[in-house]
Amino acid sequence: MALRPINENESLKTSLLEARQRAESFSAAEASNQVQPCEDFTSAESTELGEFGINTSQIAPFSFAPPSGLLNAQHEMSAKKLDFLEQEAMRCVQLEEQVRQLEKSLQILTTQYNELLEVDGERLERIEELEHDVIDLRQLIKDQVSVLPDPITLATFCREHVSHKFYVIAA
Repeated sequence: MALRPINENESLKTSLLEARQRAESFSAAEASNQVQPCEDFTSAESTELGEFGINTSQIAPFSFAPPSGLLNAQHEMSAKKLDFLEQEAMRCVQLEEQVRQLEKSLQILTTQYNELLEVDGERLERIEELEHDVIDLRQLIKDQVSVLPDPITLATFCREHVSHKFYVIAA
């Protein structure tokens, strides 16, 4: 049989079972262990111990059973401990269920977070590409404007050499 670690819930269940067994055995023992004092110890004949000459009239009779008040108090304390352990076991079961639900929620949120990170990374890449495209377009326009002749010179050239009209757009 393989050993497996005992979690807190199993430990509480075991403690609860042991407490119940102790309470049952305690009740059974209480009923059977109450010994009545022997009449021989309290009789007048036994007040002296024969050859030793000891007077036992001042000695209280011996009882094997603890006082009933003590037994009742112990039984009451055991019942309270049992109730407490039952409540703790129920609380642990509820906490375990809550932990399971929170783990599921965490897994869902982690998946969503990772998906959002991926989408955000793709958007950042696209923004960087567009920024580079804008820089390239600006440079291209600059280069084209620097190659063009002066607009006045161009207009004069066109009037002299071109028979139809066209419009020049100044940059």
